[in-house]
Amino acid sequence: MSYAITEDIIRTENFSCSYIAFGKGNKPMVLIPGLSMKSLKTSARSLAASNRVFTDRYRVYVFDSRDKLPPGFTVEDMAGDLALCMKALGLSGADILGISQGGMIAQYLALSHPELVRKLVLAVTLGKINETLSSLCDRWTDFIRGENYEALSEDVLSSMYTEKFRERFGWLISAESIRDTLTDPERFIIQTRACLSCDVLDRLDRIKCPVFVIGSRRDRVVTGEASLILSEKLGCPLYMYKECGHAVYEEKARDFTRRVLSFFEE
Repeated sequence: MSYAITEDIIRTENFSCSYIAFGKGNKPMVLIPGLSMKSLKTSARSLAASNRVFTDRYRVYVFDSRDKLPPGFTVEDMAGDLALCMKALGLSGADILGISQGGMIAQYLALSHPELVRKLVLAVTLGKINETLSSLCDRWTDFIRGENYEALSEDVLSSMYTEKFRERFGWLISAESIRDTLTDPERFIIQTRACLSCDVLDRLDRIKCPVFVIGSRRDRVVTGEASLILSEKLGCPLYMYKECGHAVYEEKARDFTRRVLSFFEE
């Protein structure tokens, strides 16, 4: 199946950024994924395939972080970069899907640049760093700096996925696969540590666009409670998956994307 995939680079005065676009629709959508050890360039076709439900109606854009990430970069900084990239491509009034760390970035984007956002979906994310995610960020940082990829792969699997999913697909996330994929460990650490800067919960009442929160009761990364709090603060609809882990967008991919599309089309 053809997804009309484009890969390109945006160059601004201060940074350059890779991005991909796919889909044949005429409406703009921005997908902001969570932390990934894979480069965007190697993920283009898999991202398009897993989000194919959007491709008839939307042109979907996915932006990487800036090429050279300085230490201490925050999710608010990432939102600022994303806004510049969207403006460079003439994207305004886009439907935004923010997943995990991407959901943190999306909240800052909607607050600082409301003209860029038509509707917003916040999936398995939070509005303020909590102890569960803080501990995970510390562990992953320590594992990577110590080159303990065996412990990292075990932690990724147990934190992200349910036991049922791990039994079927756990072999895909091995110490060897992480070592091979993680070509720039320090960059991944900077992205991971950026999660610790998320603190926007008390400003969420300023977001005026329609919002939909998706969470998972068995989320061991940000917790299911974080999604409940977000929905409460935003006064918006919430859907909670009962038997999934943090990676609900993988475990329930077809149902997940259709729920997002249904909200966008309401």
